[in-house]
Amino acid sequence: NERNREKNMEVKFAICDDVKEVCTNLEDMLIEAFEVTGKKCVIDIFYTGEAFCKEFEPQKYEVVFLDIELT
Repeated sequence: NERNREKNMEVKFAICDDVKEVCTNLEDMLIEAFEVTGKKCVIDIFYTGEAFCKEFEPQKYEVVFLDIELT
């Protein structure tokens, strides 16, 4: 059933920001939103652009939140 397959799919997010509070707040919002829908999400957090680049692969994430002014 297409509906059941959609519900069981994971959505993969990457958050890249050098401010840990921003990462935590965004992660909490995503988790809360997905709990309401019953869908699953996977969230990878990176505190440097270098760390993100080491793990990045094409098609790995559906959504990437990237701070444009990393220090």
